[in-house]
Amino acid sequence: MRRSSTRSFSGNLLARYEFAVAGGTASLQADAQHSSSFCFTVLCAPVERERAYTVANARIGFAGPADRWDIALFVNNLFAERYRVYGYDNTLFDGTVAGVYAKPRTWGLTGTVHFGA
Repeated sequence: MRRSSTRSFSGNLLARYEFAVAGGTASLQADAQHSSSFCFTVLCAPVERERAYTVANARIGFAGPADRWDIALFVNNLFAERYRVYGYDNTLFDGTVAGVYAKPRTWGLTGTVHFGA
């Protein structure tokens, strides 16, 4: 029997830069997540295999004086990577294959007010 050598890797990376501006703190942030190819189940039918993918996100923010409030603009899945977060082969029983895909590129604006001490 021949053994195959497969190497799996998954990891996260985050870089953030903050600097003073206009009496507050501005920030630039980028992060990424990488996953090698993998199978969703032990049987690893062809439809249950997911290829390697990398997802990147970006964020630009500003925190007001004394960090009492902050606002940020963000983009998740910056490069619109298409990958599944779940897959299942049920063709043996009812002929279906299930797959759930991750969110597409999304963007938004967040604002936070900090109350108390």
